[in-house]
Amino acid sequence: MICYLACFGFAIALLDCIRLYCNIRKCNCSALGAIIEVEETLSHSKNRIYLNYQPIYQYTVLGKTFTNKINMISSDPESYKLNSKVLLYYEESNPQNFIPSDEIKYIKKSVIVSALLFLISLAILVWINVGQK
Repeated sequence: MICYLACFGFAIALLDCIRLYCNIRKCNCSALGAIIEVEETLSHSKNRIYLNYQPIYQYTVLGKTFTNKINMISSDPESYKLNSKVLLYYEESNPQNFIPSDEIKYIKKSVIVSALLFLISLAILVWINVGQK
């Protein structure tokens, strides 16, 4: 039963990573932006409290200024330095859809790791089912 749940969980994680990857593939234009604020939020996990950091970016496309954040956070306060310049990739038809260049590597790595975990759990599940016959 636990293998079924693990396989299902890794499949969901893989699908979400693929969704993110497909979204970043739409971002084919670039602009230089800046981190204008870093929000601090608390999260709870396993009876511990964690402080997370989420940057807010500002960038200009064709004379229009955008201020947005993405759903990426870090527990390392050094990850996002206030007022630092960042290369951003945005979607030409929807400049509010953007991704910092630093996060692209993270998303690609997440797709690979999720795919490997899914395949390993699927192989274990098949091995268990074949062994029971």
